[in-house]
Amino acid sequence: MPFRARLKLLFGCGAILYAFLLLAVCGVISWGSWQSGSPWFRFQTAALLRGSFALSHNPLDLTHDLCWSEGGVHQVWGLGIPLWQLPFAAVAKLLGLSPFPDRIALGLFIALVAYVVLRTWFGSLLDHETELTASAPPRTNPSQWFNALGLVILSLFFPPLINLMRYRMLVYEEVMVYVYFWGILLLCGAIELARKPQWRRFWLLCSLAGLGGFIRPTLVFYGFATVAVAGLVMACHERQPSRCGTKPVHLLKSIGNRHLLFGLLFFLSGGGLLFITNYLRFGSGWEFGHRLNLQGGSLLPSVYFTRFGYPFSQVPLTESLRELFGSLFQEKNFSDLYWYAPNIFPGQDSIIRWREFSFTTYDISYAFLIGLSWAIGARMVWKWSCSLNMGSPRALSMLIILWSALVVLPLTVFYMKVPLLASRYMLDFGPAFVAALVGLWYRAVEELRQRMWHSNQIAGLLFIALILWLGSEVALAKRADPSPAPLIKETLADQASPSSGLDKYLPEEYRVGGSLSSPSNGSIQYNGAGWDSTSGSTRLCAIFFVDNPEFLELELTAYPGRDTTEAPLTAIRAKAGLETLEQTSITHTNETWIVRFAGPRQRRYQRGLQPVFLAMIPTQELARYITLSSPWILKRLTWRTE
Repeated sequence: MPFRARLKLLFGCGAILYAFLLLAVCGVISWGSWQSGSPWFRFQTAALLRGSFALSHNPLDLTHDLCWSEGGVHQVWGLGIPLWQLPFAAVAKLLGLSPFPDRIALGLFIALVAYVVLRTWFGSLLDHETELTASAPPRTNPSQWFNALGLVILSLFFPPLINLMRYRMLVYEEVMVYVYFWGILLLCGAIELARKPQWRRFWLLCSLAGLGGFIRPTLVFYGFATVAVAGLVMACHERQPSRCGTKPVHLLKSIGNRHLLFGLLFFLSGGGLLFITNYLRFGSGWEFGHRLNLQGGSLLPSVYFTRFGYPFSQVPLTESLRELFGSLFQEKNFSDLYWYAPNIFPGQDSIIRWREFSFTTYDISYAFLIGLSWAIGARMVWKWSCSLNMGSPRALSMLIILWSALVVLPLTVFYMKVPLLASRYMLDFGPAFVAALVGLWYRAVEELRQRMWHSNQIAGLLFIALILWLGSEVALAKRADPSPAPLIKETLADQASPSSGLDKYLPEEYRVGGSLSSPSNGSIQYNGAGWDSTSGSTRLCAIFFVDNPEFLELELTAYPGRDTTEAPLTAIRAKAGLETLEQTSITHTNETWIVRFAGPRQRRYQRGLQPVFLAMIPTQELARYITLSSPWILKRLTWRTE
């Protein structure tokens, strides 16, 4: 067998072994247990096999964090993972082995990326200036092996990833594992392109970069950074000095290169497909379902934040940046289910925000090493901009660090202002932080090899230090006991469309002492969340389902002992799906107020079953009413004339 073939086989076997050992050691899989505890990706894959985006068309199938949109039940964690699982599920169905174990699909995805990582670092090492036609591998400097080993270990044994996988692996964590490895895949693609610039590779990389948003919206930032770095590589490659020694043409002149524009088009095509699927699923190309998902109880503030605004959006940039730094790199008091507690971490702002921290991600050592990497990268970019020399090994580390910075900058701006923050969300930074560490390690070992005596021994000591640091980050990591899993439905009720029988799900109106459902059928989960149908008391927001809404009318009285002047009726707001309804009148009779909203303007919200979200208090009063009832008692809610 040729050496190249043996090498690929070795990398493939090593990648598969790594992937499933990682899942087993972290407790994600065990013998006989190959399915995720959250079935939503399996259900989505089954729906795609039926030719539908909706998991079901029966509202009784709604449960925690799902949403009702466009006449169906939808999950809000993207189509990327179900699309990955789709060919495996299709083959399994043909063989009568359905459903395909989704943990095996996850392991195969990890193995694929691990194979790319091994080829990126070890393959280039073995190929280095050598024609691999002989049966023996080429001779290499030991420091180069230490370099490659360090780069592979940094990429595949990143401690925050391991800590995430050891915590729990519901759908919330599973998607972050895919995010991490997709980011590493894009990083390796950019590295391989820098080594062997080819337009076909560039176009493929741009296409992959455009598809990341299907897994998670934040991967769009990784896509932009990948296209920017890849475009820079190809522009510099096109403008290399000729053999006659002429100077490079100014880089900006390459922007109009049609090959670059093709790559940009491939990237935007992925975003365009994502926009179309979002529109078909949620009624807006910009919506990913997070302003429609259903939650209740202590998560009602999160519902308010994502529908009606949140005070943290007004926090000064310096304070929000300080909070983000603390949430990333400083010691945490695990908040678990105490999402609105103060002093979870140093630098936490006093303004209300949903914060869930349950396991260790990064510490201050990461901040120091990443900052050092970026400082070195900035110096390299400055020197490169003066010389436009892209040929040395330093240039590769510069591109890696540049990629890292281009990802972290928009991610930082994003997380400085979003209303929700959690340990698992910090893994969005994971591939970018790995890139910074990889660039620093690559540069350091290469400098040792080229400039110092006994470079092999020093590189070996550095490698030992790296192993000890990574090992300590895993060994000393902390995690809270996994919070109780939200209620889910392991099977769907049926696929029948409710359009011809909406009356079997809803009463004619909602009234104190009345029912939340028609007597002829079961109730829709989270219908009436935030409202006590016995007393009429309301929380800071509430969720109701209505059918064919012509208007929205609320009959209210004041909660005993509450000062209603602090929560004026004009502050009450309503949304049908994604559309904000216009408040048209307030009528006061004795101790009762009638607040009326106009019906939806968009046709999609005028017909069929629709979720309605009510905000019962002003945004600036959120902190006060996190646990308290609002000042209003909802006696009756109606949405159409009889």
